[in-house]
Amino acid sequence: MARPADVLDRAEHTGVTPVLGSEAASLGDGADKLACPIHAMVCEAIEVSRSMGPDNDIATRLGVKIPHPELYSGEADLEKFEVFITGILRWLSMSMPLSPETTMLQVKYMGTHLTDDAQEWYVHNVEHHGHTIREWTLESLLRGMQKQFLHTLMHRQASVKFNTT
Repeated sequence: MARPADVLDRAEHTGVTPVLGSEAASLGDGADKLACPIHAMVCEAIEVSRSMGPDNDIATRLGVKIPHPELYSGEADLEKFEVFITGILRWLSMSMPLSPETTMLQVKYMGTHLTDDAQEWYVHNVEHHGHTIREWTLESLLRGMQKQFLHTLMHRQASVKFNTT
C-alpha cells in the first residue's frame, strides 16, 4: 500500500481533491488523523481503478472471482472498520471504474454490505428522502460512517492527548 503522502501527491496531479472541510474540523485533531487515511485509501482505490483502464473487467475475463467484502455492523472498532473499508475499496476498484459516473452504484453497493446499526444509519441518512446530504460519494459515506460509529474512539484519543499534555 502506498504511503498517504504519495497518494495525496498523485491525487493532486490527477485532479482528485481532499474533502476534509468543516466535518473534520468540528471533530478536532483526532478527526484529521482518522480522516486523512480514508481520503488516502479512496485516492489509492481510484488510482487502481484508473490503472485498469476503461475495461475494468480484466479479473472477470481471466476467470478471477473477487470475493465480496465482509459486512460491517457499526461496531466502534477501528480495526474492523479499516478492514471493511479496505475490502470495499478493493472490490469496487477491481469491479467497476471509480468515476463520477458510478458514484451512485458505489454508494448503493456499500449499503448492501451493512448490517444492524450501520444499515439503520444508512437507511436513515443516505436512502431516506429527508437526508441532509443530497449527493453522497464513496468518501463522504465512509467519513459519515466514521463520524457516526467511531466518534467515541476519536473523543477518547483527544482526551488521552489532552491528559498527557
